[in-house]
Amino acid sequence: MAGYIGNNPSDSSVRIARQKYTSSASQTDFEFTAGYDPGYLEVYVNGIKQTEGTNFTANDGQNFVILNGIGAGNTVTASAYKTFNVATVTLSEVTDVDDLTVTGAINAGSADVGIATINSSGIDAGVGIVTGVFSGDGSSLTGVASTDNIITGTAATFNNEVHVGVALTIGYAGVATFSGAGGIGVTITPSTGKVEASEIRANEFYGDGSNLEGIAAGLGTALGDSAPLSSIFKTPNILSIGAATSVRVDSDASSGFLAFMRESDIHVASGSTFHIGSGTTLVADVLNIFNVT
Repeated sequence: MAGYIGNNPSDSSVRIARQKYTSSASQTDFEFTAGYDPGYLEVYVNGIKQTEGTNFTANDGQNFVILNGIGAGNTVTASAYKTFNVATVTLSEVTDVDDLTVTGAINAGSADVGIATINSSGIDAGVGIVTGVFSGDGSSLTGVASTDNIITGTAATFNNEVHVGVALTIGYAGVATFSGAGGIGVTITPSTGKVEASEIRANEFYGDGSNLEGIAAGLGTALGDSAPLSSIFKTPNILSIGAATSVRVDSDASSGFLAFMRESDIHVASGSTFHIGSGTTLVADVLNIFNVT
């Protein structure tokens, strides 16, 4: 009958696990946390080798018993010898190394090896994977902002151009601020309906412009937003110069040294001044609407 004497010839290497203890008073039982194969455990007390069966017993692969016990403060050392085949060793058998360096590739096949886990489907690191660069298709990543629909509960900063293909939607309670070079920017506040900017340009403007400042007033203020009141106007007949204000009116040659206003009267508050420059003619009630009798 074919066979061999001793260890299997394929078991070409031996792994040794050791554990050291300091005994307590009359201690008999010790746990060998690395486990052992019965018959392959050596025990030493203060450096003196003990005889199995006479001085100790080791039967369950996890614990050993020193017969009759020993006193406190003794040094007990246990060594377990385990054979393994280096051609088929698994990571679960490698326990006495701090680092595992692989110069080639780790091929998982259909089984799992722990990092947490490398398997044929990928890497499951449990708490996360840290790397300087991720490459490839990230479409299945979870917990990251989608480039198609970015939703964030905190402020988001974009340091380069942001292109909006269809629409930019801002929540009612939110505020969007777009800043450019030199602090020039636009602030949109949906809750108030306000858009604040140093300059707004458009091909056309619609709606009520009665609160716009710094532009010619035209005929006056419409009495309503829809016809027919949107075509009927009113305008005050008094131009008021507020207190502690100094106003000077100067026209130029390109305007024929003429200046005009819709109001028919000017009211200058106490302590204020209103001057018409030399050579300038100011025409009041230029629409001639307050002389109607």
